Amino acid sequence: MYVVYLEAPKGERPLERPFKAFSARPSAIIFASDQVGNDAERALIFEVADTDDARAAIAAVKMGEGEFVGTKCQRLSEAEEAEYKRARTRERQRAKKLGPDAALKFLGLI
Repeated sequence: MYVVYLEAPKGERPLERPFKAFSARPSAIIFASDQVGNDAERALIFEVADTDDARAAIAAVKMGEGEFVGTKCQRLSEAEEAEYKRARTRERQRAKKLGPDAALKFLGLI
């Protein structure tokens, strides 16, 4: 079984029914993708291997027993994406000024 947990956008009330179970992974992924941007800001997908019962699978995820298999997130707005790119450019320029070790660290190589 696959369980999708939907997170409400920040500052908004939690969703009334944040959990939904599916027997097939593709169905869970499609549902998660559809919900992100509509009611949910993010959807987390879990696999529960020991049951074929939806209620038991949801209960297992609530108790932390599901295996995390993926997430779907809301796309950034154009303004948020532009700000992210500006921040990354500033970080890259700062690393270049600090020298080769800082540049390698920025690139994740050390």
